[in-house]
Amino acid sequence: RVDYKSLEDGPEVAETSDSGGWKGAFGKIFQSDQTKPEAGREVYISYGNLSNLETLCNYGFVVPTNPVNVESVQIRVLGKESVTLRIHASDGSVDADEVGKNAIGKLRGYLATSEDLEGVDPDLWQCPPEALSRRNEVDVYALIAAYVGDALDDAKEGAKASNQDPLITKYHEGREWTLQKCMDGIKTNFPELFMDDE
Repeated sequence: RVDYKSLEDGPEVAETSDSGGWKGAFGKIFQSDQTKPEAGREVYISYGNLSNLETLCNYGFVVPTNPVNVESVQIRVLGKESVTLRIHASDGSVDADEVGKNAIGKLRGYLATSEDLEGVDPDLWQCPPEALSRRNEVDVYALIAAYVGDALDDAKEGAKASNQDPLITKYHEGREWTLQKCMDGIKTNFPELFMDDE
């Protein structure tokens, strides 16, 4: 027998099945090594590769240093469609927005000069998949750094303001940790953007 706690039904006891798994309120559970369960042995489960927002909303917990956390930051450029960046905690990288479009490419197109677009296929002008010029790339990451910096400040303030609720504080700390990784990557690749910080 293995004890486990159901978030919905309270404490439950699962019975060992003939095939070596356990039967309980959530169906059948198997050990990854398929060995026979031992009485009193601790059981670990995986929730999958979920962001902090997903674990907070679906399971009621947050891991501030969640390596698979993903945070979103929306960037607005006057007269253009907004762009939502997805920032990954694993390495601070920025990728496509929520509908799978190349977010960085859209920003490159928004900030491109006619000189940047010389020799580029006109079909790619609105969303260049690769860097157009160093100047353009610096402009793109300066814009990203400004918005991520604001989001980082908001996360820090949110953690302070929610000090009465440890769960919300942890969520903001996790957001801060992920956004800081992004800022660290931008500082490494574009140090000229941070000359005044030193």
